[in-house]
Amino acid sequence: MVMPPSENNTSDIHYLCAELDRYLKDRFCYKQKCVLTLKPRTATITAKRKKFDLYFRYKPNNSPWPMNTLVIARIYFLNTHSGNGTDLLCFLLEQSRKLKIKYLAIEQTNENSSLFAINLGFKPMDNSDKCFIGTVEDISNVIENRKERAFLATQNRENH
Repeated sequence: MVMPPSENNTSDIHYLCAELDRYLKDRFCYKQKCVLTLKPRTATITAKRKKFDLYFRYKPNNSPWPMNTLVIARIYFLNTHSGNGTDLLCFLLEQSRKLKIKYLAIEQTNENSSLFAINLGFKPMDNSDKCFIGTVEDISNVIENRKERAFLATQNRENH
């Protein structure tokens, strides 16, 4: 059993890794381990299967990122526009609150991931159109507002 988050970055990385593995197995119906590599020394986590390819940097202590940031360095899903990215982001927001992470970031985006970032409340980093960042609170608010609007739209359709 993995211990809950602590003040120790290494145990926090192991905790996030175990939770991510559990999340990915449930989401994509895998029985085998999904998180392939965890490198506590460099604070990186990689998860790669046929249906996804993910790479994270946990609280990197180098620029351009502020301290206390979880960076999505690579995000790929075989099936796009099916809610996988938003669902992953909701999972990361939940874990970020537990781990007291203040910022989420997406680096080196392509056109699709740039639109994804902007639509979910991320803002471009200074002098960059390929790196986006947002506070956990701001991104959570955007997602909650989107869910509320979708719910209201459904209610309106049912009433007419």
